[in-house]
Amino acid sequence: YNANRASAWDITPYAETIVLDSDYVVNSNQLNLLFEQPHDFLCHRHAYDIADKNSLVGFDTFSKTRLPHFWATVLFFRTTDRAKEIFDLIEMIRDNYDHYAELYGFQRTPFRNDYAVTIAQSINYGHVLDAIPSI
Repeated sequence: YNANRASAWDITPYAETIVLDSDYVVNSNQLNLLFEQPHDFLCHRHAYDIADKNSLVGFDTFSKTRLPHFWATVLFFRTTDRAKEIFDLIEMIRDNYDHYAELYGFQRTPFRNDYAVTIAQSINYGHVLDAIPSI
């Protein structure tokens, strides 16, 4: 249970931060590229099978509304106003999760950071889903 993902904003001492799931394996320097890109908040848009045996296309959307799925497995953020707004939205969505589950048509339990991150970015970008940058 990791409903405290939104606290990353409050506890980071850095101007740029990468938040990783504890079961995420880093086996290259690819994440360093995040520090060179211009966006204030990023996460993955697609899931990939590292063994390339299974298609994960079914995970590209969620809920009855088929909202594009952004993954909270890896988050990059800068301590900027936009990133702060996204983290504030994540907290609001977490605190009112039943409402958002009803609104978008997904299960109320368990709490999913991925869903909160997706909805927060959607709100922050004015529901223009193609405008949301991703890793």
